[in-house]
Amino acid sequence: MKQDMDKIMEKINADIDTLQVDFNSATHTQTFIAGLRQDGLTAPWVIDGAINRALFNAYIETQLLAALETAGRGDPRQSLEP
Repeated sequence: MKQDMDKIMEKINADIDTLQVDFNSATHTQTFIAGLRQDGLTAPWVIDGAINRALFNAYIETQLLAALETAGRGDPRQSLEP
């Protein structure tokens, strides 16, 4: 179990290292959001400012769902319908 967790953390750290985000501005807020999967991060997204409901919904629709569909899981919204 610890080995699996170590592999996941290595993958997450590698994913984070590949993101190019400028954190040099002390007065500027940025929000980082991503999906966490067993094999690492998926659909990382950085926005200027704080996140709100509209931006979170935009992330779900434009980033996360697209990443899940690309991963070969089909349309994940279908499993949510009654």
